[in-house]
Amino acid sequence: MNQSDASALRLARGGQAVASLAAMGWTVHRREWAFVTTLVISAFARVLPGILGARALAGPNHEQAARFASVAGTENYLAFVTIGVIGMTWAGATLTLLSVALQREREQGTLSAIWTGRLAKPLLIVGRAMGSSIGIAVQTLTMFAASWAVFRFTLTLEAGALLLVLGASYATNLAIGVAFAGLVVRYRAAAILSNLGVVASGIFAGVAHPVGVLPDWAQVVAQFVPLTWILRGLRAALVFADAGDAVLSAGVLLLMASAYGAISIWTFGVLERSARRQGVLDAI
Repeated sequence: MNQSDASALRLARGGQAVASLAAMGWTVHRREWAFVTTLVISAFARVLPGILGARALAGPNHEQAARFASVAGTENYLAFVTIGVIGMTWAGATLTLLSVALQREREQGTLSAIWTGRLAKPLLIVGRAMGSSIGIAVQTLTMFAASWAVFRFTLTLEAGALLLVLGASYATNLAIGVAFAGLVVRYRAAAILSNLGVVASGIFAGVAHPVGVLPDWAQVVAQFVPLTWILRGLRAALVFADAGDAVLSAGVLLLMASAYGAISIWTFGVLERSARRQGVLDAI
C-alpha cells in the first residue's frame, strides 16, 4: 500500500469514527429522560421571566416602549428579549457541550479509556461535539418556536445571514469550549466553570438590554465577548432586517474563533499534559 492509499484509508476510518461518535452522542442525548420535557419547559422557564420583565418596564399600556426603542433601535422588545435569552441558551450549550460530554465520561469511569485510545484527539472532540449539537439545535429551535407561538412577536427574517451567524457562533463557541474541555480533563467537576463563563458573558452581552446602556468600561469589555456579537447578529437577521450587520457580526465571530481557538488549543495541551502526569483522567 503506497503512502497516498494509506492516508486515504486513515481519513476514511477517521470519518467513520467521527460519524459513529456523533450518532452515539445524539442517541444518548435524546434518550435522557429530561430531553423531551425540557424542550418546552425550558422555553418558558428561561424566556418568560425576561419577557415579563420587559413588559413591566414598557408599562401597562406600553407607554415606556418609546424609551426602550430610543436605546435599542426598535420597539419590538418581545423579540429583542426572546432572542437575547434563547441566543444565550444556544451560546451556553455550544460552549459547554465538550466539557459536559467529557464530564459524563469521567463520571462513568470511561474517560481514560477513550482518551488514551488510538483515535486522534481532534476527531474525538469533533465527533463528541457533533452528536450533542443535534440535540442542542432541536432544543433551541423548539424553545424559539414555543415562545413565538405564545407571544406572537414580529420577525423579519434574513435567512442567509441568520445561518451565517449561527455557523460562526457555533465555530467560535466550540473553539473556546476546547479550553473548558481541558479543565474537565485535568480537574474534577470543572464543567461548572463553563456555566460560570456563560453567565459572566451574559452580563456584558446585552441579553435583555442594549449594550449601549452599560457603563463605558463595560461597553469596551462587551466588544471582546463573543455573545455580544452573537446576539447582535441574530437581532440584525431577525429584528432589524439588516443582513449587512449580521454578516459583519459573523465575520467578527470567525476572527474570534481563530484568536480564541489558538489560545484554547494551547490551554488544552497544557492541561492534558498535566492530567497525564498527575494520573487524574478518571479521578472523581
